[in-house]
Amino acid sequence: MSANFTQAQIVGSSYLRDDILQASLNECDWVELRLDALPQEQSLDITALNCLTLPLIVTARASNEGGINQLSEQQRYELLKAWQKQAQAMDIELMSIIKSPLKDKFFELMIGNKTQSVATILSYHNFDKGVNQAEFTQVIEQALELKPDVIKLAFTPNTWEEVEWMAQFMEQYPEQPFSMMGMQELGAKSRIYLAKQSSCLNYGYLGEPTAPGQISAQELKNKLAE
Repeated sequence: MSANFTQAQIVGSSYLRDDILQASLNECDWVELRLDALPQEQSLDITALNCLTLPLIVTARASNEGGINQLSEQQRYELLKAWQKQAQAMDIELMSIIKSPLKDKFFELMIGNKTQSVATILSYHNFDKGVNQAEFTQVIEQALELKPDVIKLAFTPNTWEEVEWMAQFMEQYPEQPFSMMGMQELGAKSRIYLAKQSSCLNYGYLGEPTAPGQISAQELKNKLAE
């Protein structure tokens, strides 16, 4: 599959396989399976989603960036590697490639994605209050060097001006697809706004929220259609 990230699309996120399987184009364009939250007995059962009709993003979130279970770096790597052939896109934290003790293995995953036509979403999540512009800029520069398909940034803005600044920042790199969102109090409002700017992947939940500030995938899709 050759993914197209030139327009705003909705990602329905869940850690429940039933939510993923029941999702339809009426509510989202992609589905994200949170491998970090799956029960252990399901985590390596990649055949369970063989009948999935929507493109799949696999994510094994690090605990310091919002991961639900306290997975080791090795466990996260093994989950992503196991699901690589089943996915159309893979979310890998930027810090996993830059700072992790297994950074070489995570980088190999990214290279493997290219050879298997799996898109790489390079992500960074900061739950501290406020958007530090210097940090934001540094993260973007580090991510751009790795040439991912999508750069995903989730911050916790204090003010609406910070959300607008995030949108303006995307305009500096018109050739690079971005997925940008706010979390916590301004989360839902910022996700709608940034999706209407140029954020290409915009996350809503299927079933129950998987991140602070999320709204449902269906509501997000409805808001984009207004």
